[in-house]
Amino acid sequence: MKKKTGFTLAEVLITLAIIGVVAAMTIPTLIADYQKKQWVTGLQKGYAMLNQVFKMAMAVDGVECFYDTALWKAAPKGAYGRYLGGSQQDHSAFVAELGKYMKIASWQNPDEELGFGYKNLNGEDYYTKEGRLRIFGQDGMIYYFAMQESGEGHSYNGIGVVSYAIEIDVNGKNGPNQYGRDLFELTLLENGQVIFHGTKEWDEQIGLYWSSRCNVDGTHTYEGDYCGARIFENGWRMDY
Repeated sequence: MKKKTGFTLAEVLITLAIIGVVAAMTIPTLIADYQKKQWVTGLQKGYAMLNQVFKMAMAVDGVECFYDTALWKAAPKGAYGRYLGGSQQDHSAFVAELGKYMKIASWQNPDEELGFGYKNLNGEDYYTKEGRLRIFGQDGMIYYFAMQESGEGHSYNGIGVVSYAIEIDVNGKNGPNQYGRDLFELTLLENGQVIFHGTKEWDEQIGLYWSSRCNVDGTHTYEGDYCGARIFENGWRMDY
């Protein structure tokens, strides 16, 4: 008679236990890395899209300064000072003009209830986006606009700043709704270019670098709002 060989029940159970331990250790890391890549991919798309929108608005109007575009002139001014209008303002003209350059699913006035808030990178409650126009793109992202009338007198490489507060939520209302993860802040310049807060050049002009406001161990109130610069300067990698 031939002798049959195989694994005993104990050996199979031990093997399965080892596989389970390895999976428990590696799967969360793989999921986290995948999620980071998804956020960064969304940020790349949103960043490229906004640069295209503002540059195209200038090209169509044949102007060299964003303040001379029909898009800027359609934005209501004054209700919140630096912000793009308030409840008593009509934002429809600005949204209609913006819709010529990007696909808009819907939008909200600055004073409308958003339904959720945001946390900073340290997990602390931070901001609910009052005072900012919300554009819900067909790409699933939310774009927040807080346009300034003067750029507060600052410049970047000699180019005037139009707005410090244009933000992208790369996955819409889905979580974690957190600065530096799925929410990022940008600046619009007079030449139509969009840049991230906290780049090396920004540091030279404004005096703030991303290392002071994109540090997971930091305690800054606005922790995470400069993380776009960190991702950009690290070759589009979320290394934190």
